[in-house]
Order: sequence, then C-alpha cells, then structure tokens
Amino acid sequence: MGRHGRRHPLGGLLAIAAAAVLAGARSFAAIGQFSKGVPQATLARLGTWRRPYSDWHVAPSETTLRWVLQQLDADELDRVLNLMQKYADVPMSLADACLVRMTETLADPVILTTDADFRIYRRHSRHVVPCITPY
Repeated sequence: MGRHGRRHPLGGLLAIAAAAVLAGARSFAAIGQFSKGVPQATLARLGTWRRPYSDWHVAPSETTLRWVLQQLDADELDRVLNLMQKYADVPMSLADACLVRMTETLADPVILTTDADFRIYRRHSRHVVPCITPY
C-alpha cells in the first residue's frame, strides 16, 4: 500500500518486480523505473489500482514496491511459488497456494471453500488439505 492508501494485489506487485529483475533491474530504483513503463493493458491484467471514474491503471511506485519486497519472507515466498509450479497444470492461483501453505503451518487447519481444486492440492506433498465444501 502506498502513502495514499492505494492498494495493488500482491501477485501483480511480484509479477512487476520479477519482470523488472529479468529485464536487468538490480535496484529498487530500477524496479520502480521499470514499473512506470508497464503498459496499461498489463497493469489492468495484473489488477493494479485504477483511478476512480477512469480506466487509467496506476503503476506501483518505487516506494510501494520497495516496502512490499522488504516485508516478504523469502523462504515462505519460495515455498508458495514452488506450490504454484507443482500445480501449474491445475493451475493454482497465488491465493490458493497461500492457503495451502498456511495449512502446512497450522496443527488442525480447515479451509471453507467452494473451489473444487482443493481436492487436488496436497499439504506437505502427500496429505489432503482439510476442507469444508458444499459438494
């Protein structure tokens, strides 16, 4: 969240940061500069903040990207991304991967969901994710 309270989805921020690094960015300033050049159509697909009463999507600032990236636990992010890669054929969303990872850290987790994909996902690679579903 930037200083004006604008909210960008974490997945969009991570995608922009990853693309910037792959394009050669080696600093927060370079990642912020890259962000300014992301096309509107891409910002829209990433779900970045949109100005009210407009179709204009605002690119996340260097400050926002820096703050978010500094708050991340790299080991946890790696575990979540590994889950997404493992279930890429489903495909697994960032939100689903975070929920599965959270079940791995809790003693008696239960997820309330309407998402049938949770019947496929496994916690710790082998245990069914405990769910309450309407089916």
